[in-house]
Formats: sequence, C-alpha cells, structure tokens
Amino acid sequence: MADANASLRDKEKFHHNLSSGKDHQPESCTALLEDGDEAEEDQCDALPAVLRYSNLDLACTLVSVATYMLDLAMDVVVAVYFYHLGVTHGIYHYWYFGLSLAFILVPSLTMTGFSFRWYLKDADNPQLPDVSLTRWVLRLVVLVLQLAPILR
Repeated sequence: MADANASLRDKEKFHHNLSSGKDHQPESCTALLEDGDEAEEDQCDALPAVLRYSNLDLACTLVSVATYMLDLAMDVVVAVYFYHLGVTHGIYHYWYFGLSLAFILVPSLTMTGFSFRWYLKDADNPQLPDVSLTRWVLRLVVLVLQLAPILR
C-alpha cells in the first residue's frame, strides 16, 4: 500500500511540474513512463535556449572537413595506383582497383542520396523558408562533387 501511495504522489508531483513548466520542457516533450507499480519521468532532448559556436567547435569542424577530404583524396590515389600498376609494371590488380573504387563510390553515393532526399523533404516543409535557385544550384554542384557531408 505504501508503494501505491508513493507512486500516486510521484504522479501528482509530475503533473504539477508539467503544469508549472518546470525544467523549461514543452509539455509534449515530457512523458510519464509507467512500468507496473513504478512511474518515472522521461524527458526528450531539446536544444538549449541559446546556441553557441565556440572556437573549439570551429576547430573541430575544420579538422573534420580536412580529414574527410584528405581521406577521400588518399582513397582515390590508392585506386589510381592499383590501376596504373598494370600499365607500368605489368602487375595487374584490377580487382583491387575495382574494390577500391567501389569502397569509395558506394558510401559516397549513399550519403549523396540521403542528403538530396533530405533537401527535398526540407523543400516540402511549409514551416521552413523557401530556398533560392542559387542555393539549389550550389547544393546540386556540391552533391555532384560528392562533398555532401561537408555541406550538411
């Protein structure tokens, strides 16, 4: 009986906190999970009221972009190396060339496809502002160049 009373008090406390706006969470973001006799509060993740982009964030972004582009370039160098081994040295590694090319293109095309789909979904969202033709052209050029992760 004591557990039932404690559970009831927890529910009342939870609903009071909801109505008073405690924790600055929207009502739709907070839910009460009931597992048998126990109840607990579940809050979804939400963006903070003020977003800051620090110098550390900028440095991490630049390092991420640079390592992505360097990795892509080195993958292409390896593929070209395997292709030219047969031409210059008579060692034919076309399978390695094909696999290297596949491991470059399949993930890149997958990311590009998802990114393009997200752009189309964003364009259909009436809550977002319309995107200019110039921005669409820029997006398509970046997608064709397989640099979608950098733009996103």
